[in-house]
Amino acid sequence: MEPPNQLNSCSSSSMPSVQDYFNGASIYVIPLAAVGAAFLMFSLLVFANTLRFILRRSCSKAKTFTTFITAIYPVIGFLSYCFLLVPRSSLLCEALSQGFITVALYQLFCLLMAYGGGHASLIETAGSVRIDLKEPPCCCWPCCALPTFALQKKAIDWFQCLVLQVPLVQGLVYFVFLLMWAENLSLYEANYWYLQPVLIISILTGIWGLTITIKALSSLLDPEFRLRTKLNILQGVLLFSKLQPLLIKVFVWTNLLPCNPPLTPQLYANMIQSALLTMEMALLGLLVRRIYRRQLPEVSSLKREPGANGPKLAGEDNPSYG
Repeated sequence: MEPPNQLNSCSSSSMPSVQDYFNGASIYVIPLAAVGAAFLMFSLLVFANTLRFILRRSCSKAKTFTTFITAIYPVIGFLSYCFLLVPRSSLLCEALSQGFITVALYQLFCLLMAYGGGHASLIETAGSVRIDLKEPPCCCWPCCALPTFALQKKAIDWFQCLVLQVPLVQGLVYFVFLLMWAENLSLYEANYWYLQPVLIISILTGIWGLTITIKALSSLLDPEFRLRTKLNILQGVLLFSKLQPLLIKVFVWTNLLPCNPPLTPQLYANMIQSALLTMEMALLGLLVRRIYRRQLPEVSSLKREPGANGPKLAGEDNPSYG
């Protein structure tokens, strides 16, 4: 049986200093840091190539939103790499990452509106388009009992609020986390899981609003816009940054990771997560380059529904990029 003090050290979630970290785990940290640096450089080069294309070819209405969304992947990769090198930066890097991701969700909503030429153009062209609220993650009651309704300004404003609340709620909760962490680490650890349901409900609500908006716009915009694919890739960032750490924690709970105080199993789990996330963001960035570096129909041209200001239009005479 291990001495009590060693058991306490292994179950502790406190992080060592950078010097102790590199002295005790250099055999793991140095190779991971080298591989992570290579993936990070690759991610930055891919983003630079995508950004050059966006600035030269993208429509002015969509340029800012597209730039921010495509920049998320190298930014999250960089923050993950900082987390790999500096263990005590975990909460700060997590808060910044979550902030950038949730703002990107709202930027995606703005990009959808830009693709449609703005709120007014969408409402004018929508005609008889009906909005169905039975979309994941709200597929059951009470959503299944809600009627469909027309795509009007109030509906678009409501969906915009659903998406906008995500960065606001996430920012407020992580600000509270940082205050508790600055006051007392044990205070932060005691309350961390109590506020997780708030974060999860906020994210699911925002994704629900985006999913409904994309479903409504899919009947108006050309399939080449790949609206659902762009949302799925952004959701992939959330899965890798939020769900993946929980899966890695299984190795901590089952005592499969080593304990060499002050290097705890949780520290090794963080090391694995940060290294994986740096690599995953590089690969997702490559996929994003393929999706966003493509010829699109004119941003402000929509397919008109029958009875909505004339016959249905394809809107492909003036190609643009975005």
